[in-house]
Amino acid sequence: SSDLDSHRFAKIQNRHEQRRGNTEQRYGKKTNRPGNLKPVVEQIDEICKESNITLKELSAVAVSQGPGSYTGLRIGVSAAKGFCYALSIPLIAVDTLLLLARKVTIQQGVIIPMIDARRMEAYTACFDSNYLKIRNTDAEIVDANSYQEINGPIHLVGDGAMKFQSTLTASKFHFYPE
Repeated sequence: SSDLDSHRFAKIQNRHEQRRGNTEQRYGKKTNRPGNLKPVVEQIDEICKESNITLKELSAVAVSQGPGSYTGLRIGVSAAKGFCYALSIPLIAVDTLLLLARKVTIQQGVIIPMIDARRMEAYTACFDSNYLKIRNTDAEIVDANSYQEINGPIHLVGDGAMKFQSTLTASKFHFYPE
């Protein structure tokens, strides 16, 4: 049963990622204001329909524990908690930066997943080749002098990484599209 649950979770996650970029087009900026749960609930309903599952078939709900927009996290966690409470299933918090780091496989160096935090900031953490967190999550201002203390290859992944590709130009930086 857990293999089936894992498969369904992956399928739902993939459908969510496909839709993530279309949210603004589908709901428009005016109806997707902070605090508006309606688009989230509508998307969950549509994803379940497309995946041919009902909410009652879920065995757990996973939600990002951050980092990210405070309002976005609050809305997502609130919706997830509501579903979990109503369905009497567990809520699983997932480290978003760890998920990003796991998109890259390395033999040496470090992985720094980056989530754009606007302006010249990014939410970051640092992981070794075994995905063990070796530097805690932080919101940091990124400039050409960032990460000078790290020797060896630095593998950057996430929307924040791509944002700083023209800033972090040393040969030790390796960029991976999200």
